[in-house]
Amino acid sequence: MNKQKSATWLTYAGIIPFVVLAKLTLFDMNLLHIAPYPLLLVYAAVIAAFIGGIHWGLYLVKDAPLNLFIHSNIITLIACLAAAGILPFNLWLLVGCFVYLYWIDIKLLNAGVTEPWFQRLRTHASIAVVLSLLIVALFR
Repeated sequence: MNKQKSATWLTYAGIIPFVVLAKLTLFDMNLLHIAPYPLLLVYAAVIAAFIGGIHWGLYLVKDAPLNLFIHSNIITLIACLAAAGILPFNLWLLVGCFVYLYWIDIKLLNAGVTEPWFQRLRTHASIAVVLSLLIVALFR
C-alpha cells in the first residue's frame, strides 16, 4: 500500500473514536464501564500531539514558514492541559488546538511543504474532529 492510501485509511480510522466518543458522551452512555468524556479529552490531546509530531517531522526535512518546533510544542502543552479535565472549557481549548493546527496545515500547503492530497485529507479530518468536539461542547 502506498503512503497516500495508508495515510488516508489511517486518518479516517482515527476519526471514528471522535465520533463514537462524542455520541456516547452526548447520550451519557459508558464504554465498558468507563465514562467516554475523559476518553474524548485524552484521545483529542493525543491526536493533537500526533499532528504536532507530523509538523515536527516536516520541519526537520523541509523549510517551513513557521517554526514548527515551537508551534507544535505549544499546542501539545495546551492539549495536555485540556486533557487533564480540570478546566470548565477543556473542549473549547481542544477545538482551538485543532483549528490552529489546521491553520498551520494551510500555511504549509501554501509554502509548498505539503501536497494538495494531504491538505484535502487534513481538511476532512479537521472538520470531523472539530464538529465532534463542538457538538459535545455545545450540547453536553
